[in-house]
Amino acid sequence: MQHFHEWLDSKLAEKGWQAADLARAGIDPTHPRGIDPGLISRWRKPPPIGVVPTKATLDRLARIFGASRSETYVAAGLQPPADEVRLDDLPDPIEQLIRDRVGDMREAVRDTPRVFWASIINSTFDRAIGGARDMARLLSQAEIENDQAGTLRLLEDPDIAGPSEPVIPPPESTDPRLDSHQRFANAVLVSA
Repeated sequence: MQHFHEWLDSKLAEKGWQAADLARAGIDPTHPRGIDPGLISRWRKPPPIGVVPTKATLDRLARIFGASRSETYVAAGLQPPADEVRLDDLPDPIEQLIRDRVGDMREAVRDTPRVFWASIINSTFDRAIGGARDMARLLSQAEIENDQAGTLRLLEDPDIAGPSEPVIPPPESTDPRLDSHQRFANAVLVSA
């Protein structure tokens, strides 16, 4: 996920501008002095030091850079304005889920010699992609029903062989949400 300071720097680079150019570009009838250079400096710093402009200022920046308001709001970590939501401006949820796991992968290979990293990562992704395809096929072919006990059952598919026992152990918690997630995962992983 791109942070606001990165988005702002990329927009400045696209125009070949420095912060002073942005400050001057912000001159308009309601802002005769343009944009305060001190604010621009704070916007260009990474979190937690950097700050994000107000919505009104984000609207001004969108106009100055010729960007959509949605793009600008999303870059600032905000929901796009309701009157201007475009799917292209929203972050890809699959990409975000993968990015969220990068730290886990980095930790897994940390003590391995660097020469093996590409092999490990490629092998891991190949298995994950194969597993995702199998799971998508399984779910698209499955008919899931909710029996009276509230458990999910997966109708058997002779072409897909899953483990003979549930992969996820029985819940140790009494949280009904966790229990339903585990039941669903077991229904998907084990043919009933």
